[in-house]
Amino acid sequence: MPAHTDSTRVDENGNLIRPKFLSNHTHYSPTDPDAKISVKPGKARQLNYSGQIAVDDSHHVITGACASTAGSKDSENLAEKLDQTIENLASVGISTK
Repeated sequence: MPAHTDSTRVDENGNLIRPKFLSNHTHYSPTDPDAKISVKPGKARQLNYSGQIAVDDSHHVITGACASTAGSKDSENLAEKLDQTIENLASVGISTK
């Protein structure tokens, strides 16, 4: 097995050159501080939101929608989407029981 080589690089002033890494600790949007870094295979990291929708599959109707910070799990918003769906269905007279 080859020995580990030190890959430390310095610039012309002797300052350590660190690899560029985007994270929510290093990047934010001054105009939209709620946006978060998201990662998709084959795409560059960027500040985004995540959108989730609830759909009635049998009728092809969107029953609820919400936006959340990128990187959050869909399950974290399930209660909000469920409450929204129940409220939307009730507002048009459809019972959810």
